[in-house]
Amino acid sequence: MKYNYSSTEVPLILIGGYLKDKIVRIKELIKENKKQNKIVGVLSSIETREFYKEADFVLSPGSKNDLQVVARNISRIIEELNQKGVDIILAETFPAKEID
Repeated sequence: MKYNYSSTEVPLILIGGYLKDKIVRIKELIKENKKQNKIVGVLSSIETREFYKEADFVLSPGSKNDLQVVARNISRIIEELNQKGVDIILAETFPAKEID
């Protein structure tokens, strides 16, 4: 999936699944992209951001337990990562729940 914001295309890769598997896969993708000298941004929940220290930037739109906050902040976080000049954004998926 590509996310086109401010007329700059930055690949946005969504990683879902069980939490442990998600963390492992994102860490693998960080390592792979860093080997290619890419600037890596990660969009993660507050609860998991500490696991991605190898990334150049790790930003969080909020807690996986407060999806209203995440929904309000996610576009801003993607824009911030884009402004930082990342070559790729690796994004955790959040729980699929209806937001009031």
